[in-house]
Amino acid sequence: MKFIHISDIHFGSKNNIENSLIINNFKAIQDYALKNKINHMLISGDIVEKEMVDISVRELLGNSSINYYIIPGNHDCPLEPILSPLKNVRLFSDSPFSGENINEQLRIYGVPYTGKYSASEIFNSIADDININNVKKVIIIVHGSPIGKHFGIIDLDREKVKHFPIFYEDIANLLSTDISIYLGIGHYHSNFQTGVFNNLLWCIPGSIYPLSIKEAESRMISIYDTDTHSLSSLAINDITNLTKSEYLINSFSIAGLKKEILEKTGKLNAFTKHYISINGYTDDIKQLDTLIKEIDNKWKINHKLPIIWIKDIKATKSIAPELQIIINHIISKGEQNNLPTNIINESIQLAIKGYLLSK
Repeated sequence: MKFIHISDIHFGSKNNIENSLIINNFKAIQDYALKNKINHMLISGDIVEKEMVDISVRELLGNSSINYYIIPGNHDCPLEPILSPLKNVRLFSDSPFSGENINEQLRIYGVPYTGKYSASEIFNSIADDININNVKKVIIIVHGSPIGKHFGIIDLDREKVKHFPIFYEDIANLLSTDISIYLGIGHYHSNFQTGVFNNLLWCIPGSIYPLSIKEAESRMISIYDTDTHSLSSLAINDITNLTKSEYLINSFSIAGLKKEILEKTGKLNAFTKHYISINGYTDDIKQLDTLIKEIDNKWKINHKLPIIWIKDIKATKSIAPELQIIINHIISKGEQNNLPTNIINESIQLAIKGYLLSK
């Protein structure tokens, strides 16, 4: 028996154009499932964006040829009013978890997002339930944050994690040589990740559509085979291009920034989602805000998706005379040697940072 595993759809989270692309990706996954006679789909949370549930979600899941096994994520509002009429949807909304036998050998557990129970409490209880039900094949779908070197994710510590942290120690009681377990994890949007702990195969498929520049990698879905206890993946194609430009500014470069950005953005197609990062120092925040507004207005004429601005600007009321001499010297030498603008700007930023650190 094969299961497609996806997560973090976030219907309704973006503008109309991007939401239509999210829907297109979801329909493409459905088409693949039907063509390949895969009649089961796992969705590990964040079906929608907060309160954006409407009748269209029911229509998207209404194809009775596919059985859906769904858990609520941290973004989901109550899903029961929309999904409960669908006989082909099993919503695991009971906290801390609930389970259902698919056949004599296979049992599926759903762990909805929770802030009331720890991962160790839940997984230990699931381990006990597996023994009671005497099954040999198990699927667990959960919405949370796998952390630690065993999962390859070591950038967070136990005290700071907000979204249901899962550590290797929490699943230790599930590791047994005679039970095949698939742990399908939702919440992380980035690239497809998978791994094996003895008999337990885990996977984070990521979101089905790139929701930010951090998700620019190709989107993937997981295909789990219970008969062979193996995993394969499939790339999802969408028509959105995500690009990013980074600019350093100082009090003398805002005017030149306009030309540089317009030249860059003028070459991007109508469906490009462009992130512009601006970092540096300026004594004229108002001029920068005016520049951004003007660029936005020009962009909207020929583009479907808005520019996303990422700003880290420190305001400086004035430039000290001695620092201004240094900056003028950098600019002069840079122009004499035909250095690229970004090299000149980076040199200026280093000079400003060095000057401020010396004060």
